[in-house]
Amino acid sequence: MIFQKFKSKCIQAVARGVWRKSADQPDSARGMVATQEKLVRLMRLAPVLEKQTPEKSRDTYRLISDAFARKKNDITSIENRVIESDDVPLSIRIYRTELALQKDKNSCLVYFHGGGGVIGDLESHDDFCQYIASSTDIVVISIDYRLAPEFPFPVPVEDAIRSWNWVCEHSAELNVDLLRSGVGGDSAGAYLATSICQQKLNPALSVQPVKMPAFQWLVYPMLDARQVTPSAKSCVKDMLLTRATVTYFYDHLFPASVDRNGVLASPCLNEELSGLPPTYISTAGFDPLEDEGHQYILSLKQQGVVIINDHFPNVMHGFIGFLGVCPTSRKYAQVMLDKLQALIEGLPAAK
Repeated sequence: MIFQKFKSKCIQAVARGVWRKSADQPDSARGMVATQEKLVRLMRLAPVLEKQTPEKSRDTYRLISDAFARKKNDITSIENRVIESDDVPLSIRIYRTELALQKDKNSCLVYFHGGGGVIGDLESHDDFCQYIASSTDIVVISIDYRLAPEFPFPVPVEDAIRSWNWVCEHSAELNVDLLRSGVGGDSAGAYLATSICQQKLNPALSVQPVKMPAFQWLVYPMLDARQVTPSAKSCVKDMLLTRATVTYFYDHLFPASVDRNGVLASPCLNEELSGLPPTYISTAGFDPLEDEGHQYILSLKQQGVVIINDHFPNVMHGFIGFLGVCPTSRKYAQVMLDKLQALIEGLPAAK
């Protein structure tokens, strides 16, 4: 543990040096913001995730997350709890600002971290969840769902539904207004948030949502397990997430018996979307998941779902993990949070 912290501090020091030298430079020749281009080169020093065991890749991801975070606790209340649903214990972390502690009937975002359903935890996304709460005064509840390959599909989806149901059933205790409470996440976490909403429309699993979320907030979502889009085929190197990394995640997440051409594994293929809540989706330009995000945006619009979307062409998948070293990441994160607040402001008033 001591060596891990020392290693993290060394990487963070190098990353911050890269930041200082790159922050004001123009985008690279291929169009990526200079800070992230340099960070890609720095990360070449570490083995790629898909060459590691899931256990090792989790350690690597925590190290990267810790090294590039802001390292600033600006939240009044951070509460760790273990909830029980269907006799399944799940760890959660609740973030509240001073205003949220004083206010009655807060808006709430139930957040699911990214990591392909294989890596990531409460710690890897602690900085981003703090940033969401401190920038919006929304109550943020981060969920530590179980991971593959130990707990393959559909366990992560069912854990996500269980946690959403727990929030619904304990809304009075949590002091949140369900009319202004929704789900969200990045990458695989966005897939879980999407699955909750789609399962409420078209039930197919043993665990079902008790209520449709009031909104969904999806950051570069993972939506198509087939990997057939142009971006899925072209993003093969020099970025945080590549086609090989996505394949690694999917091979661990989905048992051979799961049909990746079905809507459970690939929710962007669902043709019955009418009735989904207002939705925000962001996509990144250097991301194998970019095109499936665009495809889902189009499908939602065609079926009359209220949709707000952004595309950030000069950053890569995972940019929300660079808040401490990349000014562009912070700028785009704030854009997404402004849209989250706009999404919520369009919902019915608290009663």
